[in-house]
Amino acid sequence: GECDQELVEITNKYKMYKVQAKYLVERREKALWEHVLQEDNPHRKEVIEQVVGSALPDSKNAEEVIAAVQAFVNAELHHELISLLEKIVLHNNEFGRYEKLQNLLII
Repeated sequence: GECDQELVEITNKYKMYKVQAKYLVERREKALWEHVLQEDNPHRKEVIEQVVGSALPDSKNAEEVIAAVQAFVNAELHHELISLLEKIVLHNNEFGRYEKLQNLLII
């Protein structure tokens, strides 16, 4: 956890967004999510795409999903959150039965 900033800088520099997304999901650190999802982050869009398209759909850990969903809610990423929820609720048997996630998708 002490090298979070360095990992983000290196993965941004070398456009390793998939690696960064996987790290964010596994790390579940609120402050790190806040940093990466800041509006002024020029790499934000690419990281979000990798979180939604790869890192979270591959996750089998409910705590990782909850942390990511909360980070998207806190960052007011409503469209991205809907896309994320569709992927994990509708297309992932692991989380399709979670009522809280289903309810977020309906809202």
